[in-house]
Amino acid sequence: NEIKNLIQKMNSTFNRIESSKNIEPEFSLYDDTFENTFRDIFARETSPSRTLRTGLSGLNQMINGGFQSGRVYIFFGTAATGKSFFALDTALQISKYNYGYKTKDPTKKPCIVFLTMENSVQENVARIFNMITGKVMSNFTQFDEAIGLFRDALKAYSGHDDIDLYMEYQPNLSQSTNYLYALVDKIKSQNKEPICIIVDHIKRIRSIDPARDMRFDLGNIVNEFKAFANIQDIPVITISHLNREAAKNIGENKNRKDVIRSLGVSNVSDSLLMIDNCDIGIILNKETDSKG
Repeated sequence: NEIKNLIQKMNSTFNRIESSKNIEPEFSLYDDTFENTFRDIFARETSPSRTLRTGLSGLNQMINGGFQSGRVYIFFGTAATGKSFFALDTALQISKYNYGYKTKDPTKKPCIVFLTMENSVQENVARIFNMITGKVMSNFTQFDEAIGLFRDALKAYSGHDDIDLYMEYQPNLSQSTNYLYALVDKIKSQNKEPICIIVDHIKRIRSIDPARDMRFDLGNIVNEFKAFANIQDIPVITISHLNREAAKNIGENKNRKDVIRSLGVSNVSDSLLMIDNCDIGIILNKETDSKG
């Protein structure tokens, strides 16, 4: 274990060096580098593969068209808000609404990577089955009937099979953020190219360099996500909790519309450094209208 930890710290140092090498180029309006630098920036900004759209037009507007490469997104919510459901739904929507995505390596198939450290793969697949078919898998007795329905529903849902979804379970706190690099290498060895990574959720993964203080650890984890996102040039999407004050506020006003407007940065659980270090933080809350 001691050797393993030393190797992880050494890899962390290498990753930080790679991240610093990946910093944006220098820019000047009036020197000889202007045109070349602007050309590179223009190519990246206008690349259709830099932004991953969802099926939620309002969310797309909030995040400047979709999830963008090199950025870290955190979705906050109270217990039982549907954070894990939202993470799964986001993966399915990215798969559906980014038909024709062009990978950096044209020989590889684009792939969404879903690292679950809370619910098992079995639980998540059963939930996806329910989301896509509207039926409960455990109610079926025949395998062929269930898988046929699932395949037909997937085809009807997305209309294509251009983008794969890879899901893997790792036990709570069993891995540090350094594992994300190994996970990407594993995906690439399968002739696929990760286009984003979704981590469910942020408090179940360890910092490479733990500070022994939850507040600092969570801030470090977001920074490590950011370095990873920059090196791999993909977005990192994760979820986290709101605090007890937020839960109380929502509970006391559950019949009022737009309760979420009364929540803010002060309601983020454990560490404001998560907000400081991520690119975009969004609060989720499940509300019901007059029609249920």
